[in-house]
Amino acid sequence: MELEKLSMHEGYKKFCSKYPLKKLSMPKSDLVWCYYDINSKKENIVIFLHGVCGTAGCYFYQLDNLSTLGFRVISLQYPCYNNLKDWMKNMCNILEYLNIKKAHFFASDLGGYLIQLYAKLYPSKVESLILCNSYRKTDNFASIASLRNIYGKFYSFLPHVLLKKIILENYIYLNYEHVDLKEMNSLEFMSNEIDLISASDLGGRISLQLSSDNIDKIYMNDKCITILQTLNNIYPDSLNDDMKKAYPLAKYAIMKSGGNFPYLSRHEEVNMYILVHLRNNCNTNFIKQQITTMSTINLNKYKKEQTNQYNHEHKYYDKGSYSQNSNLHNCTYNK
Repeated sequence: MELEKLSMHEGYKKFCSKYPLKKLSMPKSDLVWCYYDINSKKENIVIFLHGVCGTAGCYFYQLDNLSTLGFRVISLQYPCYNNLKDWMKNMCNILEYLNIKKAHFFASDLGGYLIQLYAKLYPSKVESLILCNSYRKTDNFASIASLRNIYGKFYSFLPHVLLKKIILENYIYLNYEHVDLKEMNSLEFMSNEIDLISASDLGGRISLQLSSDNIDKIYMNDKCITILQTLNNIYPDSLNDDMKKAYPLAKYAIMKSGGNFPYLSRHEEVNMYILVHLRNNCNTNFIKQQITTMSTINLNKYKKEQTNQYNHEHKYYDKGSYSQNSNLHNCTYNK
């Protein structure tokens, strides 16, 4: 919780000094998974999966917050896999290594796509899902859909400088003209993380995003799913609306702003939504009580900050310096 008082850079630095990044080499290959694993427990486990340009550390705000509540939190960073079959097989291997039989999952963009495929094959291993700015279909990412499984694999052979340029222009800094300071900080954070990811890993992620598999049905209760979306993410409305149609009974957390990485730029609101989701999907009474208390604290704090920000902006609006509704990032939670 103390990380919230620091700048994003300082908070991440403090988190990294407190928790070591672990690594696991997969058998019969030179591929290495990186991960954070905080609090060794066999239940109340929350696993985080990054997107195209993320790392295990991009969820440091959520890891710090949930670990203080007694959850076992794990953030996985997967290496280069050029096809879904290999990714799925090794996902099973690392969960077996970590002795995880069932868990809650928070996943963003590509990670959300992958975990939906995992949940489709292994629904008994997924307690609940939070899908952040994610999608079910990859048609929008390929101009020639019938060939994407072929040319997608070639990205793994491109040099790092070219892959970084592709990701910066098409994922991180796409449509970023009208963003506030917190969103800009999140963009800079993610662009810096790109330098820590190998060229083969970056290429593998693009290959996975060009996979031709669409998710038609997950054999789990929609009520165990929360769809978290920001209205200013980079994905077209068709992909965002498709998620709502696919899971009509899921809960929807809609944020007016936050960009592609709200878990960084709006981490307090995202943490609040995670707590609400876990309170509804966690069976342990002790954890539920802690979540209820923390949810109330976070909600009151958020309301106070919004009131202060609103008053501050109106003060300057009266002087003609700011527009009346500038930078307000209210959010709604729909059942």
